[in-house]
Amino acid sequence: MGINITNLTFMTTSLQNSNSIEAILNDLLPTFNHMHIDERFTKLNQAIASHPESTELYFLLASHYVETQENDQAISAFERSLELDPNNLIARYQVTFLALMLNHEALFLTHSDILLTIEKTSHFYDFTIGLREFAAGNFKDAITHFEHGLSLNSTNSSLRENIKQLIELAKDEETPLANNIVENVEPDDALNSSNNSILLDIYNKQSH
Repeated sequence: MGINITNLTFMTTSLQNSNSIEAILNDLLPTFNHMHIDERFTKLNQAIASHPESTELYFLLASHYVETQENDQAISAFERSLELDPNNLIARYQVTFLALMLNHEALFLTHSDILLTIEKTSHFYDFTIGLREFAAGNFKDAITHFEHGLSLNSTNSSLRENIKQLIELAKDEETPLANNIVENVEPDDALNSSNNSILLDIYNKQSH
């Protein structure tokens, strides 16, 4: 399973960072995928202790928790990242995607509603509409919005890969969503569904 390093690298070029934060990220990122989980967690916590206002470090921590399937902690870390920078669209998209995966209706609607207030020319707008249609089982409409979003985003390769895999999943009419947000299925049930395992794999393999 891979951490979404490309998204973090993309984000750090878009945000203002102190030289010390840049140095920490430059030290962490090249070997992040290859670190033992315990070592990675220790280094992240040390970095956060030194730089508790870093939205990028909390984004990385959230990605770590997604990989270890500690979903409540992942949500908390994503939301802390967003508290530090509410305009961090990548983090907001990722927590929206995670909410879809977990069938967490309130979280999904909260963050997708915020994403739908951004400019309609943003690829995140189309990707969010795509997630909403996907959640409702409207796969044809989801594909239309995903593909339009891809036409607007040529820079973030891991995000593009995520969307392409969602498109393939939507095209496969033999793969119904066992747990759909609009059906109000309990989150604990969703965690055990094979379809959510597929979404978890998509999430974790975005950097490949």
